Amino acid sequence: RLEGIFRSFPLIDDCGKIAWPGKFQTRDDIDALKRSIGSDAAWQREYLLRIIVDEERVIHPEWIQYYDGLPPYEGTGYRFTATGIDLAISESETANFTAMVSARIYGYGKNLRVYILPNPVNEKLTFPKTLEKAKMLSRILGDGRPTELLIEEVGYQTAMVQELRHEGFPAKGIKVRGQDKRARFTLNSHLIQDGRVLFPRKGAERLLQQMIGFGVEKNDDLVDALAILLLYVQENIGGALCFTRIDDYS
Repeated sequence: RLEGIFRSFPLIDDCGKIAWPGKFQTRDDIDALKRSIGSDAAWQREYLLRIIVDEERVIHPEWIQYYDGLPPYEGTGYRFTATGIDLAISESETANFTAMVSARIYGYGKNLRVYILPNPVNEKLTFPKTLEKAKMLSRILGDGRPTELLIEEVGYQTAMVQELRHEGFPAKGIKVRGQDKRARFTLNSHLIQDGRVLFPRKGAERLLQQMIGFGVEKNDDLVDALAILLLYVQENIGGALCFTRIDDYS
């Protein structure tokens, strides 16, 4: 309750800017320092100035498994490509970010593998811009053929599902059954712990930061988008095999 100004200067800020460029000129220099620390918790606390309580973590950093290249479509059990979308229809300073996390899904049951694609969307977007971004992403990931778009089915977000479907895109409304963010993410955490969800070595840093620091990080929109994606995967691929193919929308 003291009057005053609080300032915090982490080694790397939320935009990836290095606070001490005279000593750490590149991200490789930062990565080398991080490896020398040996403790992710110490790294988060001492260098990034984040309060991390190990007992409260949903995802532990040692669970994260990476891939160096995506399996081909043929002969590998490829099922489909989908994007989980967490909407925030506003560009105001105080608004949350719209997040879109995409993945290729392979196999069933114990052979299930979810390859998270690099460079997820995490921007402040209006409704029209979100609509165009989702359509563009859907086409690009399918090489011109639309891929699945998964959106939480609640309130105004239903309008996005309806508009996308009206324009011929395979959009689905995902029911979260009243679960809060933490419960939703925790429900999917075993897939990450078991190594069934794999992450790219580069291009998913912000997503991983939000996952590992969930509950402490200022923003968790990417985690919400990932949770929506994995919830759909679990219900339609991991257990009951009731996947609807994109052809069914034609």
